[in-house]
Amino acid sequence: MSITALLLFASLVAQQPASPLISYQAMEELKGQLADLTVEVEVKLQVPDGAEPSIAPVMIGQAICIADAAGALHLITSAFLVQNSSRVRVRSKQAPEWSTVTIARFDEEVGLAELVTPGQSPACQPVQPATPHLEGPGGLVFSIDNPTEWTNIFHGNFAGRADPPMGRYLLAASGLPLGGPLYGPTGHLAALNLRRLVVGGRLYLSAPATLILEWVWGTRRVGAKHQRRPRRSIISR
Repeated sequence: MSITALLLFASLVAQQPASPLISYQAMEELKGQLADLTVEVEVKLQVPDGAEPSIAPVMIGQAICIADAAGALHLITSAFLVQNSSRVRVRSKQAPEWSTVTIARFDEEVGLAELVTPGQSPACQPVQPATPHLEGPGGLVFSIDNPTEWTNIFHGNFAGRADPPMGRYLLAASGLPLGGPLYGPTGHLAALNLRRLVVGGRLYLSAPATLILEWVWGTRRVGAKHQRRPRRSIISR
């Protein structure tokens, strides 16, 4: 880890005096675990008609893999990361070379999108959801950058929940703003950042793991069973 990264990590720890202590060895092990779970996403944006394609801006975000009831993997990211894209590529620890993907499902109302590589399963390790208690204010979460190389790990807390009608969504100040997953201390998925709450703000609107599972599965969990439910609008910009 570079000196700059160490200083940044130290400053983040100093800003979280209420967080439980985690040993350096445990933090390094967790960093490796999260790098295996996190997929890097590169998005090249569209340019206006007549503009030079080479000037198209590029954004970097992240994605995660969720397994459905049949065990099939779904690569999920923020819809706000891939909107207005002309090209989307992904890479992971399992497949470190950039691979072009297509948007199979785009739901701006919920804030999620599914990416697919035609004819292939996602090259990623599926995440496991964290227990709902992490979704409350003050829940300790971890995030990483650069999952394929020179990975750094950071920690933060949820600031609370968004105001109605977005009350199911969490407010976070950790991770990447677009598609950045937030994990609990055991490496289980707590939430996925969708976008900044307000332009230029430090808080991110995050979809909790329970909502992401509902979106992928199309079900609401009831004990060990699953019950179909009608779709409804959850989020609006």
